[in-house]
Amino acid sequence: MNDVVCFIEDELKQAETRQKNNIERIHSIKLDIEFINKAISQLVNSKDSTQLLFLPSDHISGFEGQELERLNKEKEKLIQEENVMDKDIISYDKRILQLKEYLNNKNKYFKIKQNQLDVLNVQEKERQRIARAIHDTVVQNMSAMIYKNEFISKILDTDHHRAKIELDSCNHVLKDCINELRNTIFNLRPMCMEDLDFVSAFSSVIEHIQNSTDMIVSYQLNHDKFNTELDPVVAITLIRIIQELCNNS
Repeated sequence: MNDVVCFIEDELKQAETRQKNNIERIHSIKLDIEFINKAISQLVNSKDSTQLLFLPSDHISGFEGQELERLNKEKEKLIQEENVMDKDIISYDKRILQLKEYLNNKNKYFKIKQNQLDVLNVQEKERQRIARAIHDTVVQNMSAMIYKNEFISKILDTDHHRAKIELDSCNHVLKDCINELRNTIFNLRPMCMEDLDFVSAFSSVIEHIQNSTDMIVSYQLNHDKFNTELDPVVAITLIRIIQELCNNS
């Protein structure tokens, strides 16, 4: 698609260059015609040449007659060229307008495509963040439990007391893993969003943050239309922003 746009842009540049050349040529032709008209006027108004205005071309003789005929032919030729140039200018105007309109539509298309790519990039970054969070906590804790269980199986028959301590430790690790998974699921889609309005859901999320951390969060909602006019996508996005800010803090 980029190749197509480059081709259209090149076509537009060439069309605008030709149009500029045509306009400059039209201006030059007008100057030439004006110069010929002055030459004809000087020739006709010269001594003993006034009668040339009233004589047919086949009755004109001498230098004045030949020069007048040459100037008239040159003028006619320039007028014909000017007419052709005028038609070309109209044609190039239409062509340039079409190319610009095409490029504008393409720019809108690429903008939409870029927005779609931005959304996909954000989604991919969020997936990677979740994957890292699970890997750094749940996966590592579960891996550590494998080694603990192997250790417990070795000492179970010889050191019951130590085995019991290690089992208690495993239970704590399991509880931590479950809580971590619950937090991850909650961050992905707070359950309260399914049943509560935005203000109640927001308050529930803040309470969850305070209960799961040592943070004290103070907030105030100043918008009285949150519950009735807020789109669900916007609502969950706002909540996730607050969650991310609290996590970063």
